[in-house]
Amino acid sequence: MAKVLLKLQLPSEVATLDALKALYGLSDRDFDQKFGLRRIRTKPGLYAVKVDEAAAERILRDAPPRTVVRQSDPKVEAFGLGARPRASA
Repeated sequence: MAKVLLKLQLPSEVATLDALKALYGLSDRDFDQKFGLRRIRTKPGLYAVKVDEAAAERILRDAPPRTVVRQSDPKVEAFGLGARPRASA
């Protein structure tokens, strides 16, 4: 299942995957384990996580107002002088 990128405002005591799992009733399967929970350096207490669609809906529904935002997560491709050309079809 595709993963959804969420930006969350979290107090420090909840800023772990285990705490998020307990808080929203999620399991390891709901999270992108390679991505994990990442602190966003622009603002204290701001984190990003990738979860599956159902988990994202649960978090968005149950989280306090204005603490979670669904983010776009576009695929980034190389461009410019060092980019590899695409294979022609």
